[in-house]
Parts: sequence; C-alpha cells; structure tokens
Amino acid sequence: MKIAFAGTPKFARDILDNLINKGYNISFVLTQSDKPSGRGMKMTKSEVKQSAVENNIPIYQPLSLKLDGKDAILAAQIHEELKQVDILIVVAYGLLLPKSIVEKFYCINIHPSILPKWRGAAPIQRAIQAGDTKTGVCIMHMDAGLDTGNILYMQNNLTIEKTDTSLTLAQKLNVLSNSCLEEVLKNFDKYKNKAIKQDTQGITYAGKILKQETILDLNKTADELSQSIRAFSPAPACKINEYKIYNAVAVEISQYINPHQNNGIILSLNNGIIVTCNNGKQAINILEIQAPNKKPMHYSDFIQTFNLQVGQKLF
Repeated sequence: MKIAFAGTPKFARDILDNLINKGYNISFVLTQSDKPSGRGMKMTKSEVKQSAVENNIPIYQPLSLKLDGKDAILAAQIHEELKQVDILIVVAYGLLLPKSIVEKFYCINIHPSILPKWRGAAPIQRAIQAGDTKTGVCIMHMDAGLDTGNILYMQNNLTIEKTDTSLTLAQKLNVLSNSCLEEVLKNFDKYKNKAIKQDTQGITYAGKILKQETILDLNKTADELSQSIRAFSPAPACKINEYKIYNAVAVEISQYINPHQNNGIILSLNNGIIVTCNNGKQAINILEIQAPNKKPMHYSDFIQTFNLQVGQKLF
C-alpha cells in the first residue's frame, strides 16, 4: 500500500513516525508552511516536516490545495502525485481538503473524539473544558464536510482523568490512534466496505481556541476554572493577572477555615496552592504555575521561591 500523509503538529508526527517504524511506504508528506516561532521569530519547520526530513520523504507545503487557489500550480502537482498512492491519511493537517481531492481520492482522517461529538479543530481541549469523562478515536472516510465522513473504525472507551491536561490526554489518544490505524490498514478492505454513517444526534463542534478564553475569571466555579486550565495546558495556557496556570483541580472547600468572601486567597499550601474562587465559596488547587519572567514551576518550588503564606492574596 502506497500512502501519502498530511499533518502538521506533534500529534500527527507521532502517528507518522509509527507508520515509518512499522515499515509502511510513505510516498510523500503534506504539511503546513514553516512558521515564525520563539522570541527571535525564527522560521520553524512543523513537527511532521521535521520527521519527513529525517526520513528522506518528499515534502509539499502548499498554501492551498484548491486547483484555482493561491497555490494552484503546486496544488495541481499534488493532485497528480495523489494518483500514484492508494490512500491519503490526514491527521491535524490544518488545511481544508477541497472536493477535488476528497471526492477523487480515498482519504481517511484520524480524529481524537467520539464523533459526531467534537467535530472541528480542538476536540481534545474542548472535551476537557466541557468536563467530559470519556473520549476516543474515530477513523473516518473523509468527505467535503467538517468531520462528517462515514466511520471506518471507532474506539470510545478512553477515560479522561480529573488531572488530565490536553498534553497528557493527547499522549494517550496518540497511542490509541496508532493501534486503531494499524487495525484499519491491516484489514483495509474489510473496514472500507463496512463504513457506517455518523449519528445525527449529539453533534457538537470544537471551535478554535480564542485568546480571550484563556483569561480566567475567578468568579467562575472551581470546575469551570480547573477544566479550562487543563484544557489549554500547555498551550496557549490560562492566565490569572500575569500568572500562567498549567494544572489545577477543583477541591472541597469545607475542610478549610475560610473567613474570606474574596477570590484568590490562599487557604492551604499542603499538596498544592489552594486558592479561593467563585466569590470565596469554592477553591482550586494549583499544581503548576508560572510567574512573569520565570519558568513554569511545580507548586512546591513556587511556594519556596515566593515565600507564600496561608491567608495571603495570591491573585
């Protein structure tokens, strides 16, 4: 089987690397253009491009795949290349595949949610933010819609733990994605011929993360705050004032003496930095935090560095 692969971030790279290590024939890779990154805004290759370079796989980085788009000549070349492969595997590519590709070539997408729930760009983050307790992986035959294709294979029994961040959940979903993809590729004709339509009930959309969503309002409930913090960790990361918070869980406040009706008051420094929220009625336990111009710190290092005290207003 000749395979083309389209993807951009680390989640996609890990799946590409697994295919390479298993000996699959990767004819070429599609990935997004190099982007400026870091303080020096140096042009940086995508994770998928880095893997392709290391493994001497041809790379295409079109601005658009539309035959009449802003990169029409390159798009036409890629269309010709696709005629030579059996399947295009798409994982978090970030560019829309036009009808001229999905209707002419066999394209499958690995999507880290239980479709039709969390169609769209940020399914891992939105599942955590919503407080979901289960997630999974779907492999679908792509069509022209947004994650609307028929399902070839699904695993829907992965537990989302109360301490999972988008990073830790992505790591678990990556392992599951690799096993699901291997099953489909080994029995491709079987799953291709038995693909089923998605349920029309329970459709939700995982929209792109907006900057304003990462600014935390301590008047919200402990669950809302902890879920947002973990959903957007490690990037783009939630902020309270100038502090970035990377991990926090909701805790029961009744065990602490709390004469305050204010937010951001430290109630305890045992096993975390426990601070009030929801107008002093609830609390979150901060496990990882970053002060301005400092590196992210485990709570114990942060307590020692800034000499925190119970009763102090942190935020």
